[in-house]
Amino acid sequence: MPIFGYNAIGANSLVMSDTDLFGNWDPARLLIRGNPVLGGNMVTAHVYMIAPVIGPNTIVQIGVYDATVGVPAVWPLFATSVAFPVPAGAAAQWWVTPIVGFLVPGNSYAAALLGNNADPTSPSVRNDPIPNEYVMQNFIAPGVFPNPLGVGANATREWSLYITYLLKDEVSQYNSALCCACDNNC
Repeated sequence: MPIFGYNAIGANSLVMSDTDLFGNWDPARLLIRGNPVLGGNMVTAHVYMIAPVIGPNTIVQIGVYDATVGVPAVWPLFATSVAFPVPAGAAAQWWVTPIVGFLVPGNSYAAALLGNNADPTSPSVRNDPIPNEYVMQNFIAPGVFPNPLGVGANATREWSLYITYLLKDEVSQYNSALCCACDNNC
């Protein structure tokens, strides 16, 4: 199953804010992280996070932007994942949530992460150091994916954040396997 984004566990952590949108939006970096895509249906969105020690659950969501048009980054929001809670005290791990949308072959896409409950005790997102690039959208409206994205703020972080998708022929195989599992006739 192909991916786009960064599927390594970063060595560093940065606490999320619900007024910052975390993503990798530098066009040159997108090209070395699974873009342009082969086309198909998105299945899951993944982010590696460490939960806060105390506080209420933080609600997190992942969005995908169509990055085909290049820069400046005025890319439109393409899809959003199912929002999910990150309970206080949870261990560092990959958090996975469903996401739906058809990826056009040859287009480029970028994933972004949003914390949206206005709570100062937020989880930390893992990242690795990179050159100073568009990797954050600062001072967005709390809990909102900007649409279009707008120009990102520069930082030196590549977030542990990626999307899986099924190719066209994999979609039919995947659906057959689901059907087979439902009726036990395989």
